[in-house]
Amino acid sequence: RLHQNEALVVSLTNRWEEKWLRAQNIMQTKGLSLSDTGATIRVDTEKPYLVAIDSDPLTAGVTMCYLKEGVSWIGSRNKEKDDVQQSLDIVLDGENILSCHCSIDVQRDEISLLPQSGALCIVDDVRVEEKTQLNQGAIVRLGFDRVFRLTHPAQAALMR
Repeated sequence: RLHQNEALVVSLTNRWEEKWLRAQNIMQTKGLSLSDTGATIRVDTEKPYLVAIDSDPLTAGVTMCYLKEGVSWIGSRNKEKDDVQQSLDIVLDGENILSCHCSIDVQRDEISLLPQSGALCIVDDVRVEEKTQLNQGAIVRLGFDRVFRLTHPAQAALMR
């Protein structure tokens, strides 16, 4: 029984170490840093990202969608169109999210959203159907129920 308990401790320790290494790798590749400010944890990055604003009261986590330099493609899971899904950078579930819904283009300090034909994209309560510039704090709704706030650290620093 002692050997079983020791084996379990080793197994759990190894799993925890693997998870910690994965978390460190994600933070490093995404340029993230964490800081503990008492009762809150702050995530800092110089790269722009979308933060999900979820209306589901049962959601327990925070979702950040990292936006790479260049074009990030956003769409839904679609088993019939695996080739499209594999080219997506951000995969969303939700009502009225097309398999290839829109793209977000990050070019230095400018970020723009380009809806695909028929895609429901709303920026700051205005439906957009062509290329639209996004600014720090913009509220972006994709489909009927996916809502995000754009965080653009470089623009935010200029606004302070």
